[in-house]
Amino acid sequence: MGGLTLSALQRQLAHVRAHPEIRWIDGIENVPVWPGRHPLTGRLSAARYAARYEDPRGEPLLIDAVLQRERDRGKSVEGSGVCITHGGLAGLGLVFRHLRSSGLRTLICQMPMLSSIHLLAVSAGLSVRGVGSDEFLDYMANDASRDAALYLCSPHNPTGAVWDEAEIKTLMSGRADNFRLVVDGVYDSFVFGERPCFGYLEDPRIFYIDSMSKSYGSPGLRVGWVVGAPDEVDRLVVRNEFENIAVGGLNQELARRLLEHGNVALIDRVVDGRRQVIRWWSRLNAAGAAEGQLSVDGGTQACVPLPVGLDVELLSHRLLTDFHLVLVSSANYHNVPGAAPFLRVPLGCDPQRLCQILEALEPAIVSQYGDSRLTLM
Repeated sequence: MGGLTLSALQRQLAHVRAHPEIRWIDGIENVPVWPGRHPLTGRLSAARYAARYEDPRGEPLLIDAVLQRERDRGKSVEGSGVCITHGGLAGLGLVFRHLRSSGLRTLICQMPMLSSIHLLAVSAGLSVRGVGSDEFLDYMANDASRDAALYLCSPHNPTGAVWDEAEIKTLMSGRADNFRLVVDGVYDSFVFGERPCFGYLEDPRIFYIDSMSKSYGSPGLRVGWVVGAPDEVDRLVVRNEFENIAVGGLNQELARRLLEHGNVALIDRVVDGRRQVIRWWSRLNAAGAAEGQLSVDGGTQACVPLPVGLDVELLSHRLLTDFHLVLVSSANYHNVPGAAPFLRVPLGCDPQRLCQILEALEPAIVSQYGDSRLTLM
């Protein structure tokens, strides 16, 4: 873990902060933006929450709201335990450290995976074994690891791939009792294909992580949760107490209100953005100005493919300096050697902002695949 440096994205952002005179086109965040005013606009007194610590398990009313959300979505949560965490990433860290302290040594991960999650697992003492998406099911069918856990993101960041219940059952079939599956479900409100995300299985070996950041467009709340077998969650609660004490009560109450409000408008915005980006990419493909499939079965971003061997950091720098466009790229992900690079386009931003992103991105894409300049529709 020595010699840590800022990510490629943070280096870009440092350049942006150094030039406030430029009107940047911000395409960084894949957090959907609420149309109009955020539902939490208004006043809520912090006085009753500021002077006290909360239960390390989480506020009972929020836990009830989390479980009701999942019931409404057709997921099986009866008998499950819940621990409220400081966002989804904190929940993952909590689980990773718990797994290592339980004797598991290896985390098998579908690639690409966000570099921060890779570092989180390594810092917990786990050895990360990355497997490409195309080979994943075959790899797991032949893997006989007895001291390993499996990490999946579904819908996947950044590809949008969705794991269904039959596939999860296949992955877990025949595994040892100490095998664990960690599912990162922070994009689970955004599933567009015919393959629904799996519900919580009656399997004590599964942890499910979710949060308010993506599905409710509220990363600033820093509220997430882990759902799992009650005895496993009880151990997480103990760890949460000595590592974090608890999530602040004010943020938990805001999260509860937002869960009660729902997120239909946010989902609609992402659906519209998905349609816009797919139409844009299809037009480029039809004109011979781009290649590759743009499949967005789920999630809040489109993974725009680039030619194998392309220096994606150099392209990102060109987008930054020539077009004032800031995007996340494959340089911010951990991947298997030789994997094709990509750029990540947010689907849930303001429609006008999305037009600006695609308009600025188009000439850079065309320059990689062809030499014609197309007009944005």
